[in-house]
Amino acid sequence: LGTSPQIILYSRLRNKNQGKTMNKSTVLVVEDDDDLRDALCDTLELAGYTVTSTDQGQSALDKLANEEFGLLLTYKCGR
Repeated sequence: LGTSPQIILYSRLRNKNQGKTMNKSTVLVVEDDDDLRDALCDTLELAGYTVTSTDQGQSALDKLANEEFGLLLTYKCGR
């Protein structure tokens, strides 16, 4: 078994009164393998993206609830 990276484009409409807009150059990386997560973050940062990362699903959900991301990069568990 191995980890297969999967790209999920995440977009959510926000209430204009909240004053939050999606930053298309910000990426959230969710990966439990430290080496793979670091490599993904380094590559995206070199490409000019602002990267936030975590190794836990709940932490990712918390970040998504409080911040806007242009891209969510995660992995698929199971079959």
